Amino acid sequence: MKTQLRYVKLLLLLLFFFFWQGGNNLFSQGVVQAVPTFQSIGIYWTSSGGNANTVCAVKYRVVGASSWIDGYPLWFDNRAHNANDIAPYQGVVLPANQYRGSIVGLNSGTSYEIQLTAGANSVTTTTTTWAETSAWPVNNTTTVANSSTQLNITTSGTASGYNLYTGSATIDVANGAANCIYINAGYIIIRGLSLKGATEDAIRLGPQAHDVVIENCDISGWGGTTFASDYSSFPNTHSAVRVRGKAGNDVGSTENCYGVTRIVVQRNKIHDPRGTAGSWDNGYPYGPQGVCFQEAGGNNVIRYNDIYGSDTKHFQDGIGGLNNFTKSGFPRENTDIYGNKVSYCWDDGIEVEGADCNCRIYGNFLDNTFTGVSSATNSIGPLYIFRNVTYVSRRHGAGATNGSLDIEDRGPFNKCGTQNNAAIGGRTFLFHNTVLQPTEPGFANPRGLNGGIMDNGGGPVQNTFSRNNIWTAAYQGQGGRAVAENYSGTGVGCTYQYDVCNTPLVLLAGVAGNILNGNPTYAAGVPVAPLVINAGPRAQGYDLATNSLGYNAGIVLPNFNDGFAGTAPDVGAYEAGKPLLQFGVTAYLPTSGNQPPVANAGPDKTMTLPTVSVQVTGSGTDVDGTIASYQWSYAGGPATYTIGTPNGAVSLMGGLTTPGVYYFKLTVTDNLGLTGVDTMRITVNPAVNLPPTANAGSDVTITLPTSTAQLVGSGTDADGTIASYSWTKIGTTPPGGTLAAPTQSSTGVSGLTTVGTYLFRLTVTDNLGATGTDTVRVIVLAAPNQPPTANAGSDITITLPTSTAQLVGSGTD
Repeated sequence: MKTQLRYVKLLLLLLFFFFWQGGNNLFSQGVVQAVPTFQSIGIYWTSSGGNANTVCAVKYRVVGASSWIDGYPLWFDNRAHNANDIAPYQGVVLPANQYRGSIVGLNSGTSYEIQLTAGANSVTTTTTTWAETSAWPVNNTTTVANSSTQLNITTSGTASGYNLYTGSATIDVANGAANCIYINAGYIIIRGLSLKGATEDAIRLGPQAHDVVIENCDISGWGGTTFASDYSSFPNTHSAVRVRGKAGNDVGSTENCYGVTRIVVQRNKIHDPRGTAGSWDNGYPYGPQGVCFQEAGGNNVIRYNDIYGSDTKHFQDGIGGLNNFTKSGFPRENTDIYGNKVSYCWDDGIEVEGADCNCRIYGNFLDNTFTGVSSATNSIGPLYIFRNVTYVSRRHGAGATNGSLDIEDRGPFNKCGTQNNAAIGGRTFLFHNTVLQPTEPGFANPRGLNGGIMDNGGGPVQNTFSRNNIWTAAYQGQGGRAVAENYSGTGVGCTYQYDVCNTPLVLLAGVAGNILNGNPTYAAGVPVAPLVINAGPRAQGYDLATNSLGYNAGIVLPNFNDGFAGTAPDVGAYEAGKPLLQFGVTAYLPTSGNQPPVANAGPDKTMTLPTVSVQVTGSGTDVDGTIASYQWSYAGGPATYTIGTPNGAVSLMGGLTTPGVYYFKLTVTDNLGLTGVDTMRITVNPAVNLPPTANAGSDVTITLPTSTAQLVGSGTDADGTIASYSWTKIGTTPPGGTLAAPTQSSTGVSGLTTVGTYLFRLTVTDNLGATGTDTVRVIVLAAPNQPPTANAGSDITITLPTSTAQLVGSGTD
C-alpha cells in the first residue's frame, strides 16, 4: 500500500510539473514539450518508441498555414540524467531515450504547429514564441533619477503587468555600493539607464529574480582591480550583469539561484570594467566578465549587446558562467545567445561549458579574443553553434613583439573536451561558422584564431557534428590545426563534412568527409586588422567570392540554411545574395517606421592639469532622416564642470579642475523625435609637480688663518612649498669642512684649514617630494706674506789693542 501511495505521489508530482506554465516546463516525462524563446523552440519527446537508429523527422508551420517546413531532425539521447546533476530545485529527471532538438529562425510572437515523426509514431504540438519585449505589458513605471546609491528592487510585477524602471538617468555609486542595481523580484524591466561605479557587479540578480528584462543600458566601470586565482573572493566574476549563487568555489555565496530563469539581456553597451584580466603571460586570465550566469536556471536570452574593452581593459570571458563541466552549468537549457558583438577577452568570447541542453549560440561577432565559443564541455545537449564570425585572436599581453605575436599559441574557434567523464556526451552541432584570417601590417602571419575545433579543454570530446564551416588556422606552428583531436578518447561520434580547412585534420576516432582543402577568398577582399574598436565587421560582409573554395559547395541543412541563393549553400556564416549579418545594439532594428538615429560622442579625451578644458566633437547619423538637434549632458564624475555649447555637436568642456574621470553624454534627436545616445569620458590627470628652485647663496672667500664661513641658502617653489633643506659637501678634497646645521637653510661651516676651493650643495625638497639643487664655493686663501725680523745680536765693547769683534745675527719669519 505504501508503495502504491508513493507511485501516486510521484505521478501527481509529474503532472504538476507538466501543467506548470501551460505544459511547457522542461523535464516532464511522457509528453511532447515545446519551450519557446523569441526566435527558437526547444523540443522534447519522451516515450516515443524510437531509438538511436530511428530518425525523428521535424516539420513545422505557422498555425493556420497550409504548407509544412522541414526542421532539422531531433537528436536521440539514450542516457538518463540524475536529478541532482541537472536541477536540484526541480526534483525530477531528464529521462533516458528522449528525442531533443530545436527549431530556429522563427518569428517572434507567432504560434507554430510542430509535427514529430519517428518510425510509425507521430505526434503534433503547438506553442507560441515570445513577443518582442516592447509589447510586454507594463503595470507600474518608475522614472529613475540620477543617483549615487544602489537601487534595490524587491517588489515583483506580474505576468500581466511588469514593473518598469527607466529614465535618462545615471546611477553612479562611485565605489560606495556592491551593485548599481540589485534585483530580487520577478516581472521586472530595466531600460535605458547608465550604470557606473559598482565595486562588484553593476546589476546583480538575486535568487528570487525571474522574468527580468535588462535592455538599452550603458554599463561601465564595475568590479575590482585584483583577481584571486583560486576564486576565493570571486572578483574575477564581477560582471556587468551577474547571477551569483553558490556555484563552483564561490565561498562567499549560499544562494540557490537555479530559479533565476527567463532573463533577457539585450541591446546594452557593456564596456570598460574598472579592472582588467591578465593575459595568458601571467597564467590563467582571471578578471571581470561582461555577462556571467554563475548559477541559474535556463530559458534565458542574451542578444544584441556590445561587449567591449580596450588594449588596457580586457575581460576574462565576454559571456559565460560557472559550474563548468557539470550537467547544471551555464547556459543550462532553452537559452539563446545571439547577435552580440564581443571583443577584448583574454579567454573565451562566449563560454558555454555546462548542460547546453537545447541551447543556441548564433550570429555573434567575436574580435580580440583568445578563443571563440568554448563548449568544454557539452554535458547534456544538443547545443547548436551556427553562423558566428571571429576576427583577431591574441594570447600575449602588452609589450609582446610582433615576432612573438606572429607565432603565439592562440586558441581555436571551438575549445571543447573535458576529463570529467560524467559531463561528456552531449551532442554539439557546428554549422556555418567563419574563422576570418585578417592580415595586419608588420605581421608575417594572419591575425585570426589558430583553428576550428580542438579538444584542448583538457580531455576528450565526443558527439561533435561539424558542417559547412570555414575552419582556418593562422599558421600550423604551435598546434594550429583546422580540426584537432589530441586526447585519448576524442572523436567518438564526431563527424566533419563540407568544411573548408586550410590545414590537415588531426583525427583519432572522428570521421571526415568531403573536406574542402585550402583557403577561401571573399568578395569584400582580404580582411584587414585591426578593426575600429566596437565597429564590427565591414559593412559589406564576408560572403565568399564567386570563384572561392566553398562557394555553392555546402550541404543542405533543413532549417539552418533554407533559402540559399545559389545552387547549394555557401560554406561559412555569410550566404551570397542574402541579407548581411548584423551585430550589436543596432542589429536588426525594425525597418518599418522611423529608425532611431545613432549618436557618436567622439573619442575619449585625456588631459593634465593645469589644463582645465577640452573640445569634444560629436556627431549623429540617421538612416531615414536628419539630425534635428544635439544635447550634451553631464553623466558622471567630479562635480566641477561646464558645458560650453550644450546644444551643439562640438562643445568646449571646461571647469575640469578636479582630477578624475568625467563622463558626458551626447543625445541626438532626429527629425521625427527619436533619439540616440552615446557617452564619452574625459580623464583629467593631476598637474605635473614643478620642481623647486634651490639657491645656495653667493660664493664665500676667506683668508687663513680664518677657517670658518657662513653659508646662507634659500628655496622657492612655484606650485607648492619648501618642505626641507639639506647641505652636503661635494668631494673629499680639500680635507675638512664640517657643517654645523646641514638641515637648515643657512649653516656655518668650520675646519676650512687647507688652501683651496670647497664645494657645498644645497638640496631643497618641496611638499610633493620634488627636489632642486644649487652649489656654492668657499675659497680658502693663504695668509698674506709678513716681513722677516732681523736680529744683529747684542752690542759688543772691546778694549785696544783688541781690534776685532764677533757679530752674531739671526732672522725670523
